[in-house]
Amino acid sequence: MTNTDKKHLPCPKCCGTGNLWEFSHVKGGECFSCNGTGIKHRVTRQKKQSHYWLVLDPERNRLYDETYLRRDTEADALELAKEMQPMHLQPLQLVEKTYTYYETKRVI
Repeated sequence: MTNTDKKHLPCPKCCGTGNLWEFSHVKGGECFSCNGTGIKHRVTRQKKQSHYWLVLDPERNRLYDETYLRRDTEADALELAKEMQPMHLQPLQLVEKTYTYYETKRVI
């Protein structure tokens, strides 16, 4: 087996045919795993992290972790904390969090 053969393997779901007769009622039985080509391409996954800032209310011990309240930079989070400050008695604090995700790339 050459190095190029390792990149293009027959799809294990449809055995390289590109169709699944059991699912002929869905998109004509086209295999979703290989998109009907019959060839399964190798995929690499790379772990990535992104950082975001949240506002912490120390009085209530509440972290405002709603998606629409997340900020990418500390300066944006400080601006949000200043906007939220009139609703609270104690000063709000900022917390940095890390979000981990995987980026998928197809090897051609």
